[in-house]
Amino acid sequence: MITVADISSFMAGKHPPPQRVLARIATRQHGVVSRSQIEALGVDGGFVERSVAGGRLHRVHRGIYAVGHSALTERGRWMAAVLAVGGYAVLSHISAALLWGIVDRGGGLIHVLAADGGSRARSGLVIHRTRHLPPGHRTELDGIPVSSLRRTLLDLAAMLPPERLRYPVEAADRLGLLDVRAVVALCDGSTGRRGTGVLRRLALEQRGAAHRTKSPPETTFLRLCLARGFPRPLVNQRL
Repeated sequence: MITVADISSFMAGKHPPPQRVLARIATRQHGVVSRSQIEALGVDGGFVERSVAGGRLHRVHRGIYAVGHSALTERGRWMAAVLAVGGYAVLSHISAALLWGIVDRGGGLIHVLAADGGSRARSGLVIHRTRHLPPGHRTELDGIPVSSLRRTLLDLAAMLPPERLRYPVEAADRLGLLDVRAVVALCDGSTGRRGTGVLRRLALEQRGAAHRTKSPPETTFLRLCLARGFPRPLVNQRL
């Protein structure tokens, strides 16, 4: 994410026009900027309002603007959501799972996990609260602050039934993203939290690359074979 320090580095030296700096920031933030980032450029008090009236800025959330046009990509909407909540917020839950590529649909609302304050309510957003978000639970993916994969799975475990939780766990394994030991350790350290027992079991069931399926139909077929008592077949092996 762009910080005030980044803006200062942009402004060093030749002092380019604020519109040019905003365009550069927006390029790195999937088309969006925050009011605080704009004001850090040292513009006058009416700059934002004039830019909105002139069609150069388009309001996405209170204090968050799309630069140049309002046709944001999905990543642009996710970035805008995180900026809108502020603080140490990260994309989370089903929205984070979409960004990680371990689910293929997530509904219309964007989920954001907020720590240390942040916005109280935003239209179109589901804001989850936590007292503490350890550094190992947050990262950036494609420039967007997002919950780590293991934290994303932990949050999904609290909101998905076991039969639906299985698919993101298996997808994470297929993508080579699943650290089984880290997920199990997180579950063991989150006693009393809903879904941790199921997530722990599903993570331990993953058996590595030689046993990974590559699609939900393959997974369903493999599970059917095992349920019927057939010997475990080879999965995606060259014969």
